[in-house]
Amino acid sequence: MEPEITPQTEEVREEKHYGRVVAIVATVAFLGLAVWYGTTGKFDNFGKVSVDLSSKEQAPSEDIPLPLVAKAPTEQFIVTDMGKTEGSQKENIATADTSIFKAPINFKSFSYDANKGKTISISGNCSDKYYTLLIFDSSVDYRKDPGAARANRAFECPITKLFNVEMNLRDINLQSGSYYIFIADQGSTGSWYNPR
Repeated sequence: MEPEITPQTEEVREEKHYGRVVAIVATVAFLGLAVWYGTTGKFDNFGKVSVDLSSKEQAPSEDIPLPLVAKAPTEQFIVTDMGKTEGSQKENIATADTSIFKAPINFKSFSYDANKGKTISISGNCSDKYYTLLIFDSSVDYRKDPGAARANRAFECPITKLFNVEMNLRDINLQSGSYYIFIADQGSTGSWYNPR
């Protein structure tokens, strides 16, 4: 048999429920306000320091902004696998007839200014144990000189076979110039293959 609920007990329940609703609404409002302030630039004065070097008789001090470090631009590349594999673990860039591989003009290209810097972000899919990110000078044909890569970094292929990797080009001491970039597959042993 269920206990009988008295009107007073029901009022207490409603007050507790109302208190929870008010707390949830206040939390959501606070988070929304914080996001709004962050996206509208209301925190722009956060990094400024006021220094009062004057006496009480002189004019009030001015805000002195702290130096800001400019963020390097990011260039986004999406690499898709067209279903055709060029080479394999056994037939890679070091051992295959290089004519089976695409010419450099078929890959994504970019220019780089070492004074400004740049971050590249690459998304795509992989099919072997690793995927390799390679960057070459635009004047170099990777098929003739695969060892001339300015960057040759292998990353473990995720279980989902989808990846997204970012690289700050200052980290590899890249000089100003024109380059092309591609992704290739790589197994546990041997060189990379299937550039795309």
